[in-house]
Amino acid sequence: MTYRSILVHVDGSAAGGARVDAAVALATRFNCPLTGVFLRSSRLPRHMFADAIIPMTQDVLDGRIEERTREIEAVSNQAREVFRAHLGREPITMRWLDIDDENGDQLIHCAKRHDLTVLPPELTPAFSDRAISAARIGVASGGPLLILKPGACPVPFGRKILVAWNDSREAMRDPGCMAASRDGSGNPCPESVPKRRSRTRPAHAQAHE
Repeated sequence: MTYRSILVHVDGSAAGGARVDAAVALATRFNCPLTGVFLRSSRLPRHMFADAIIPMTQDVLDGRIEERTREIEAVSNQAREVFRAHLGREPITMRWLDIDDENGDQLIHCAKRHDLTVLPPELTPAFSDRAISAARIGVASGGPLLILKPGACPVPFGRKILVAWNDSREAMRDPGCMAASRDGSGNPCPESVPKRRSRTRPAHAQAHE
């Protein structure tokens, strides 16, 4: 199993930087492009309109929009600098996406175009109060998803992989999960190879051990 492209969510935080470190390690291992994605919301806060005693003039509205645009640009630039800083001197192709997405629909489309997406368990676009679940992105995109909690992504990582098996149709994709435990040379990591064959595991899964 290999990855031809990896997408990682970047928000400028320390946890976001750690996600980039993990994504860089994977992109380097598989020699594939790495895309950083920053989510934002350009929607003006509702209270600016709903709570206004006097309706805004067009000049005031234009001023608020320009102010929000500058704020978004500053935060986006900060996230991009974090992405570049953690990329370091690794010889991989870097791409950057800045998308206006408050509900995750655009992120789902981006995830569908990449072989692997690296996300936190929950993410909130900049200047939005709506949280997006990584589980929703994974189910809707239908592709591999690596969810990393803050502080839970030491580098290097991925030497040991736990595979859940319940003999269902979805579990038949187990061989692909097992292949993810291979190192950069394509050889199984000794720590991840089972010592005993299970009596309950079908032969097609055991054949991939």
